[in-house]
Amino acid sequence: MDSGTCRHRLLIVEGDAHVTELFAEVVRQRLGWEVTAVSGPDGVDQAVSGEARFDLALVGWSFRGQPQGRVPAGVQVMQRVWQHQPQVRFVVIDRPGDAAQVWADAVYVAGLPVVAVLRAQWSVDEQLEVLAGALQSADDRGIRRRAFH
Repeated sequence: MDSGTCRHRLLIVEGDAHVTELFAEVVRQRLGWEVTAVSGPDGVDQAVSGEARFDLALVGWSFRGQPQGRVPAGVQVMQRVWQHQPQVRFVVIDRPGDAAQVWADAVYVAGLPVVAVLRAQWSVDEQLEVLAGALQSADDRGIRRRAFH
């Protein structure tokens, strides 16, 4: 998969440090992007308040050990990222069992620019295709329909 000559920057915020770093390495090697991986919401502020400017942020809906309040933890993370870097567009990780419509409603109400949803059960090639396509659809506002089929 060729990403062209432009070097894009991706922020990954996911709860499993091992999986996060493995996927970050795949994105670096296969798409040629610069990737910053943060395991859980605790490192988000430090990652986004520095000089690095991200094109996309790949964010999980929920994180182990984080309280589940009225606003899902993943939405709270996206709000914090967007506060520091309003140019960022989001791709959300959806796992089997996640209440996709509830999360979609929360994202819509928060006004966050989610351009795609990445299903955890998809193959790595499909996941990379979603990330690459998310940059092409970065002007879209709202969750793409394909994500919920």
